[in-house]
Amino acid sequence: MNHHLVEALRGAIAEAEGDVRLSQRLHAETKLRLIRMSGEDLWELAKRLSLSPENSAVEAAYQQYRKARFRAYETASEWIGYLLIDSNNIGSKQINEFSSYYRV
Repeated sequence: MNHHLVEALRGAIAEAEGDVRLSQRLHAETKLRLIRMSGEDLWELAKRLSLSPENSAVEAAYQQYRKARFRAYETASEWIGYLLIDSNNIGSKQINEFSSYYRV
């Protein structure tokens, strides 16, 4: 869980600093981790990030993360190619090819 939170923050920092390619890759990794999370992991995420320890607040956060996980799954073909971005400077043509091959 800590790794997920740190990497999500790294993606936000990269975006704020204008590093588009790194931001895209880190956001894609975050979405992939979110998709793979179990219900228990989502609940733990909700507990950690909820503004209130009240069960109703955690439940509301949990439901939001479930929706976010579903949206990430539904839009995977739009972002999965960004997982290929690294220091090799993979271009948008390769990303589009990869995305169309791995349509969800």
